[in-house]
Amino acid sequence: MKFDTRWPRGLSRDQAATYLGISGTLFTKLVERKQMPRGKRISEGRLVWDRTELDHHFDHIDEDKQKDDHVYLR
Repeated sequence: MKFDTRWPRGLSRDQAATYLGISGTLFTKLVERKQMPRGKRISEGRLVWDRTELDHHFDHIDEDKQKDDHVYLR
């Protein structure tokens, strides 16, 4: 398996949101809803999200929990 090396393994909140193609606000909501993983505190004041965990959670987002977001693709 080849890994994408354009993104670091540990992403800040804003990087994680950008990686997923969503806003930081929506990313925070998804974390609060437990649809995205919680960040890992790697040092005082430094919280990061594991890119591989983001991929896993993104692949398994429950569409029923998204119905309130009214997201449509055109």
